[in-house]
Amino acid sequence: MKTRFIDLNLSKIGLFLISLTFLGHQLFYVFRGGVTWDETLDIYGSGKNIENFKFFITRQESFELSTLPAQWFGQLVKLPIYLFSRSENINNIFSDIVYFLTSNKITYIESFFNLRHFLLNIYIFLSIFVIYYFCKKVTNSNKLSLLIVFFIFTNPIFIGHSMFNLTDVPMAIHILIASLVYIERIIINKPDKKDYFIVGIFFGLSLLNRISAAAFLIPLGIYYLIVNFRNINLFSTFKNHMYILTSTLLVLLLGSPGFYIDPIHYINGVIYSQFTGQDFYAYLPLNGNMIFSLDWNPEYLLSLFLYKLPLVVVIFLAIGLFKLNVINSHLFRYSYIFLIYVLLVHEIYRPSVFNYFRHYLFLIPFVCIPAAYVFINLIDGKSKTFKIIFFASVLIYSIYTQTGLQQYKYIYVNELVNEKVISKDCIDSYEFNGCGSWQTDYYGFSGKETIQIVENLQLDNVYICEPGHSYSLFINGNDYWKINNGNPDFDDYGFWEQYDFIYNIDHFNEFINKNSQGNFYVLAIHSPGYKTCNFQRIEKNFIDLNCKIHQAIKRDLRGTSVNLNYIHYCEYST
Repeated sequence: MKTRFIDLNLSKIGLFLISLTFLGHQLFYVFRGGVTWDETLDIYGSGKNIENFKFFITRQESFELSTLPAQWFGQLVKLPIYLFSRSENINNIFSDIVYFLTSNKITYIESFFNLRHFLLNIYIFLSIFVIYYFCKKVTNSNKLSLLIVFFIFTNPIFIGHSMFNLTDVPMAIHILIASLVYIERIIINKPDKKDYFIVGIFFGLSLLNRISAAAFLIPLGIYYLIVNFRNINLFSTFKNHMYILTSTLLVLLLGSPGFYIDPIHYINGVIYSQFTGQDFYAYLPLNGNMIFSLDWNPEYLLSLFLYKLPLVVVIFLAIGLFKLNVINSHLFRYSYIFLIYVLLVHEIYRPSVFNYFRHYLFLIPFVCIPAAYVFINLIDGKSKTFKIIFFASVLIYSIYTQTGLQQYKYIYVNELVNEKVISKDCIDSYEFNGCGSWQTDYYGFSGKETIQIVENLQLDNVYICEPGHSYSLFINGNDYWKINNGNPDFDDYGFWEQYDFIYNIDHFNEFINKNSQGNFYVLAIHSPGYKTCNFQRIEKNFIDLNCKIHQAIKRDLRGTSVNLNYIHYCEYST
């Protein structure tokens, strides 16, 4: 009893250390990052869902659902964050607190986005305790639950995306929680009707982050059939799982006002935006191999496992395959079923692939769970000295993976990748996204830091490549976003007038037509294989363009500088 009491207290201490370290790390860096490619579109989608709710309640005026896909994504986390961040009073209080803590006076726009990222990380911080609670319900082990939390929230890809990703990180968290609840209530224990409805509620919450999460109820059903193969009642099983489906759909519909306004249009919008219409035509380098986004194959996900997960997790995951008959745990075995299911479905469905692990963040908890089980299995029965040394080694390595990249950890690749060829300082007249074996800052999070350098150097005649708002939002003295009643207006997604910056291709053409020769600067993310600048639209016969890298945003990965963003200096004559 005394030993159990000690273990319990140590687990509590460990849980608070992990959660507080995570929160401290995130808050230290979150104010240094910028704005990602999709974030303004997410804001637009949240705004449209607010309009949908208002119309559904009041019905005071004619209303038509927007055609843009942003509103078809779930709002469970996005909507509360949207409402808080749109408050001018909350923003002012928040900016004052930031100034008090950092002595850094930030603009309203910076405060707006910093607040969004801050609130996201508070949500993730709280979710750590929820995940630990449900893991303990399933595993009945404080140590194992703590290790699962440890591996998830020290994963550099996961915590890197936690800086800003309001879509994929909440989806990953809620799919994990819903799966844990299902395994605990339906697989492990003898369920009654209430349990099926409770499971459905948790899955409904997952769908309110992203409706495509519905696909991940299927592997749980498959695992249920496997476990109960010898004495299963198919009719009863079908009926009970219909309870899950019913409560799932009920929760989904309660949070989807667009469905009530125009059900057919809403369903078509969801199907298009999340299943059929998001074909993204681009090439990306995967460890040096150029992959077309629509040429999906299983090697893509396997390569992500091999190269972008911490090496210790990769090793433990591989060892776990040989211990499926040794480690007697539903959660352990289900994790492999889940991973195999995703591989098979994606091979059949062949979705567009880009942005590496961003669309597959929901897989990370299910590779961390086997890692935790294997860790326990490897130290079981060993001496106390061995356990301390083994844990210390894993801990030191996990800390080691966090160094160097700072707020850009989402670009992480492990030791199996040659760091020296990830990015190269290369340039030709019409290619500004760099060379190398990997894309790095494909999401544009370093745009703020790039603009700070531009303004410190007082550069003018600057051409901003996509994503333009990742840069232009942070230009001092120029409010390119309209302000309505103290709030930024993100309803306009066209290219807006830029005064000091060239920005879009039409402005650039105007610039060179007025000036037959001269110079300018180009800002571009490191994204080999993906042209973000549209310079290919310029008639090469009419302009002689010579460029070189003036400066680059870099971070350290295992002693090697990796490029994230470029400032190019160009001279031209027409």
